[in-house]
Amino acid sequence: MNKPSTDKRIGASVGRYTIHNIIGTGGMANVYAATDDTGGWCAVKILHRALATDEVAVARFFEEAYLVNRVKHPGVCRIVDDGVTADRCPFLVMDLLNGETLESRIEGEVKLPVVEVLDIGIDVAEKVGHDPVLLDAARTLRSPRSTRRASFIGTSSPRTSF
Repeated sequence: MNKPSTDKRIGASVGRYTIHNIIGTGGMANVYAATDDTGGWCAVKILHRALATDEVAVARFFEEAYLVNRVKHPGVCRIVDDGVTADRCPFLVMDLLNGETLESRIEGEVKLPVVEVLDIGIDVAEKVGHDPVLLDAARTLRSPRSTRRASFIGTSSPRTSF
């Protein structure tokens, strides 16, 4: 039996978007399925309240997110809008993709075939490797010294993405 959500954002409006349910959560933000004022579905990623007053966290939230728009790939969520909620939490609006995340695919019960893992790695390398800004961001985000995680690159998207 599913418990009803206690998330106060469910059913609320954020700008011109109506929040319907939570589809992911991470260290910096929650991601919600939402509809816009025309009834179209989208995903809304809202920075956690605890981070909303941290200027560095807010700047990182927007900077990292908009780097994604430089990658043109069907498995990468495009950022289409942004704003600030009534309670002053920054948010991003992105495409709502259907499918499973790369993370869930990797952590699934059935191990990925080596060929598929290589295909994914090559695809990511081709998209990031030719753009010096993205390459630098990827190095920073994946560095063993970095405590940050590249959550902005589709990990909350319900589709195999990067």
